[in-house]
This record gives sequence, structure tokens and C-alpha cells, in this order.
Amino acid sequence: MTSESAAGGPVRTAASALKTFWNFILRSFSHSLQVRIVVLTIVLTSVAIFGVGTYMSQQIARGLFDTRLDSLSSQTRSILAELRSLAPVDGQAVTQDTLSSQLSSIYNRSAGSVYSLTLQPKDPNSSFATITAGGRTRTVRPLRCPSPMSSATPSARPRPTTSSTSR
Repeated sequence: MTSESAAGGPVRTAASALKTFWNFILRSFSHSLQVRIVVLTIVLTSVAIFGVGTYMSQQIARGLFDTRLDSLSSQTRSILAELRSLAPVDGQAVTQDTLSSQLSSIYNRSAGSVYSLTLQPKDPNSSFATITAGGRTRTVRPLRCPSPMSSATPSARPRPTTSSTSR
């Protein structure tokens, strides 16, 4: 007896057992209506559960995203309206310190989803510098505001694809 035939014995036995088992499955499937019905029921039920689960997962995720987006949009609108109300009227002077303290006050009253607020002057030659309230700042698309401060940029996470962050 050679080493090749000794190693080939268990492989041949396993292959023979696998072939016998496969023939049994095919014979049972082709001759038994009950086996066919059970297998078909299991397959169709699995497909239905997977389809319904995928649909529900997408709808829940979309609903959570839309709710978060609406919340952040309304909060951004209210912050922007408040910032616009701070714009000086004719003859009224506004100082850097006043704007900074008002911006910090707005930030401290925010609901917690605003990470930082930044005001940038409309005119690059303005005597006002950029004012920031909150944590780290990141560059975010500015919202235009008709006042010495040209934009109010609340950094929030309205969409997963943007570069802004939330607390």
C-alpha cells in the first residue's frame, strides 16, 4: 500500500458519502411533494422577511434623518433671525465686543446641536474681525445676512455628506 492510496482513501470515502447524500436530496426533492412545499415555503418566507426588513429599515432611517434635518433647519432659521435682529439701525454703533457677547449669548441658549457660530464681515476691509462662539470651528458655507456681519454660520449636521459637525 502506497502513501498516495492511503491518503486517497479518506478523500474517496468523503466524496462518496457526499455524492450519496446529494443523490438522496435530489431523490427526495423529486419524489416528495411535501419536501418541495417545505423548501419552497422556507425560501419564499426568507425572501419576504428580508424584503420587508430592508424596506422598514430604510423608512425608519429616512424618517429619523428628515426629523433631524427639520429640527436643525428650524433652529438655524431662528438663530439667523435673531442675528439679523441684532443688525444696527441707522445711526446706531455696534462694537466688536457687543457682537461677540451677543453671539456667545445665542450660542449658550442653543438647544445643544449647534457646535459653533461664526460671524464674518461682508466687506473684507471692514474694521470687524471674524467672531466665533462655541467649540472648534470648521469652514462651512456661509449664510448671507444684510448687516455689518455678512453671515451667520451655525455648524450643525444637517446631512451626513456635509463637513459640519454637532455636539
